[in-house]
Amino acid sequence: MDSGFFTFFLSLTLSVMMMGLGLQLTPRDFIRVSQFPKVIFLTLLSQLVILPVLASLCSTRTKHLFKKYGYIAVFLVKVNYFKNSYSNNLGTISLL
Repeated sequence: MDSGFFTFFLSLTLSVMMMGLGLQLTPRDFIRVSQFPKVIFLTLLSQLVILPVLASLCSTRTKHLFKKYGYIAVFLVKVNYFKNSYSNNLGTISLL
C-alpha cells in the first residue's frame, strides 16, 4: 500500500474532489457565513472541544469493552484529538 502509484492516485483523487467542492462555492455562500457566525463558532467548539472530550469519556468509561482490544480505545481518542493528517501522523508516532 506504500507504492508510489497508490500515493499518487490518492493525492490526485483528493485534489479533484477538493477542486470540485471549491468550484461549487458562490458569493452567496460567503455572505451566508458572514450573516450567521454563530454556526461557525458552534461547529468549531463541538469539533475541537466537545468531540475529543466525549471520545475520552467513552474510552475510559467503557473499559470492559476495550479490555481485550485496547488499541480501539487509543484509535478513538487519537482520531478525535488530532484533526489533520500532519498532526495525526505526529500523534501516531508519539503513541508508539
